[in-house]
Amino acid sequence: MNQIIIATSRYGEEIEALLKIGLAEQIKNGLLNLDKYQAGKYKFLALNIIKTNLLSSTNDCFLTKVSSILAKIYVDFWEKDLISKIAAFEYPYFKREELERIKNNAVKILTMDREREIGKKIYEFLLENSLINLDGFILFRLQKEVSEIYHSLDLAVEEQILEKEYQEFIKVVKCFLEIQPVKVRMVQVFWVNGYLVLVDEHQRKVEDKFIENLLTQRQRLFLEDILISALISLAPEKIIIHRHDDSINFDLKPIKDIFEERVEICTKCEGYREG
Repeated sequence: MNQIIIATSRYGEEIEALLKIGLAEQIKNGLLNLDKYQAGKYKFLALNIIKTNLLSSTNDCFLTKVSSILAKIYVDFWEKDLISKIAAFEYPYFKREELERIKNNAVKILTMDREREIGKKIYEFLLENSLINLDGFILFRLQKEVSEIYHSLDLAVEEQILEKEYQEFIKVVKCFLEIQPVKVRMVQVFWVNGYLVLVDEHQRKVEDKFIENLLTQRQRLFLEDILISALISLAPEKIIIHRHDDSINFDLKPIKDIFEERVEICTKCEGYREG
């Protein structure tokens, strides 16, 4: 009797459920049955092919389904468990909620084709072997994929550290802004030929020596840094940012995070008119 036996110490019920769903038609038509038994910590799931004249253990469609199911179990369950354990061991100094964000970001960083790639490895293994021990297969055949977990966690940790530093920066700036006197009630921001132009509600250019000096630093400073510094110095009650120049494409998130409800983005007016 042709058969494929799957041995696993984890997620046996989930594998069994997916096998019954994925191979429902073959089981219903009597081409194969699914037996299970326990031996110590391992659960064994045996796919026994009954009608060998109609189905074989090396049938492409059959092996593809079994491989895809096992790959899905690894990605959806086993890998996430590995990520949690590695993260807890490698980064115990992060708070609980920070560690959750790191784990979630690590999962997102891992390649989208991961399940397909792992399924291909399982498929190739099952072509030559009728028994697959998932624990051993992961340990010895998926070393590259496990190393990628460590790499994705390292990247996620870097993201978390940068985000934490960013939030601390925003907090400090907002505290400073609370004690900064309002110099101009409203500031409108325009880009004219790649240059920043700051005007008030009457379209008059803002006259301020610090701002004028900032605007001359275009070659030395990032445009967004110049704008943030200028707005913090002026501390306006209202900010309207006119975005009509598609070549200016920097992130406005810091400005929105600092000034919050004071900020309005305009994309519909006719733009700046020097008068």
